[in-house]
Amino acid sequence: MIIERSARPDFSRYKDRGTVCAIGTFDGVHLGHRRILDMLLREAKARFATSVVMTFEPHPLEVLAPLVAPCRLTTLEEKARLIEEQGVQVLWAVPFTLDVATLDAERFVKTFIVETLGCKCVVVGFNFTFGHHGAGTAKDLERFGEKYGFDVKIVGAVRHLGMVVSSSMIRRLLSEGRYDIARALLGRPQEDARVPHLFTR
Repeated sequence: MIIERSARPDFSRYKDRGTVCAIGTFDGVHLGHRRILDMLLREAKARFATSVVMTFEPHPLEVLAPLVAPCRLTTLEEKARLIEEQGVQVLWAVPFTLDVATLDAERFVKTFIVETLGCKCVVVGFNFTFGHHGAGTAKDLERFGEKYGFDVKIVGAVRHLGMVVSSSMIRRLLSEGRYDIARALLGRPQEDARVPHLFTR
């Protein structure tokens, strides 16, 4: 898997095939994220396109509100390893800065999805938000897709053991010492003993 870490990498090498991109923080690469990645890979295969995961480094709240930023479930290196194991071809870890944070929803789409990635299709979770103050929603992304010529696939909530799988739920379980359930929601029930210690900044 190729890892891009610059703000505006050169994706021209993928121009002929085009890209299909999944966007999100992917902290923990849990069962919900796996569903998004499955959709990403199916869409990329169907379109003979390059599969790309676009994430942010550091987590946006570490820049915008460091005192309340969530504890990470995975480092960037761990995240990259887990995403690569799913078969993704490119990981783009966009440097998150205050300049990125001030982009409104449409400028976000034009800058990243249209001008840099040249996406044929974008895959996101049902609760995806983007742009300044997270004002853009998955439904807004569909509207921009119609305007700029890319498809949008929205992946619904994933439930496991009666819970909606999310990074925040996993953090809560870890904080309560419910490690086995946290591992199950991560989709790695045999995770080594480090899992309880992932709840660190």
